[in-house]
Order: sequence, then structure tokens, then C-alpha cells
Amino acid sequence: MNQALQAKLKTLPRTPGVYFHKSASGEVIYVGKAAVLKNRVRQYFQDSRGRDNKTMALVAEIFDTDWIETESEVDALFLESEMIKRYMPRYNVLLRDDKSQMYVRIDMKSDWPTVSFTRNPADDGADYFGPFYNGFALKKALHYLRRIFPYLTRQRRPGQSKLMRIWA
Repeated sequence: MNQALQAKLKTLPRTPGVYFHKSASGEVIYVGKAAVLKNRVRQYFQDSRGRDNKTMALVAEIFDTDWIETESEVDALFLESEMIKRYMPRYNVLLRDDKSQMYVRIDMKSDWPTVSFTRNPADDGADYFGPFYNGFALKKALHYLRRIFPYLTRQRRPGQSKLMRIWA
């Protein structure tokens, strides 16, 4: 471990956040989250900890570490997922899929308000709720909600009966 990294580790905060381990070339090689950044990041460099081969290879390659503080552990979880998708670090094997989180889109400004799903929120005046990571659970929850509070899932077509079936 180099002197600059040792000095940087002493300034780690005791707050939740996301940390980025970087190689000598500046490439982000690992992204992780922590409830307490100071404790989690320093664990990588303790000799007394037993490590697997992947972790030993990662620690040998770490040249620099950066971090972003968050308000809560939940915020750190979401930020970690976004950063892994953005940087695609080679030592992160989970959360590297190309899918983004799902949002529930409710368009209350149209004549017939609708509820739908999207992975790309737009600035179209609709209300967006999320992000949600488990799309299956989200769809199931909204299916049950629709049984109690019927809502449209797509716009009415021109000429369609006003008494259209909304239970589909």
C-alpha cells in the first residue's frame, strides 16, 4: 500500500456510503457499499483477516480509493447498484446486468389516468415512483392493488366505449 493511500484511509468518515477501489491507471476495479465507510474500507488492508483468492488479488491491485457519503444505508445500496452498472468493475460480479431499476409511472394529467412501468423515467409531467429492483414483486404488488383500486394500464383508444372494462 502506498503512502498516499495510507493517508487517505485515515480521513475516511464514519458515515454510510459507497467506495471505489481504483487501479494505478485510475480504472475503477471494485465498487462497494458500507454502513460505516471507515470500518469497511479499512478491512481490506488488515493483515489479520482471512481472505479468498479474489480478494487478495483485488487488494494487491488497489492503488487508490475514493468514496461518496450517503444519508442512509438504503441510499448507499441504490448508489452502489448505479455505479456498478456505470463502471462495470471487473471484481464486481453481482449487479452487473444491463437492466436498470423499474419505476411506476402514473399519468394523472391525461383525461383517463393510467398506471404503467418504465425503466427510463422521462420529463413528461407524469409522476414516477421508485426505483424498484425486483420487477416481479412490483408487478405482483400492483396486480393486487388493482383488484382493490381499479385503474387503467393504457390510454383509451379513440371511439372506445366510455364504459370500458378496467379489470383486465
